[in-house]
Amino acid sequence: MEDSRVKERIQELIEMDIHNITNDVCNMKDWYQTAKIEPYKINLFTDFNYIEKKDFWVITDPEDPHCAVVYSEEDDCFGLYDKMLEKGELLDVMTGLFGPFSEAVNAI
Repeated sequence: MEDSRVKERIQELIEMDIHNITNDVCNMKDWYQTAKIEPYKINLFTDFNYIEKKDFWVITDPEDPHCAVVYSEEDDCFGLYDKMLEKGELLDVMTGLFGPFSEAVNAI
């Protein structure tokens, strides 16, 4: 799918599901409004053996203290990624796919 269409799809899915965010301990709806960024592609490790990688779209600031929310175009769902320190090297690792946007945010 064309990049601009993927970005539109991401926005549509978020708008349809944002009301389902239930993690109010950290006021995650407000967090999303400040952490959201222009989506961009990133290639993340998908296992903790650091062998397999896959493309995802980052949709929240990875420098935020929370995990970053990502979108998998292939799986049509949202997940989280974080940076892991492995043998002195900081690696970008997919930590899990959750399905709808709200489930990924609620998992933070």
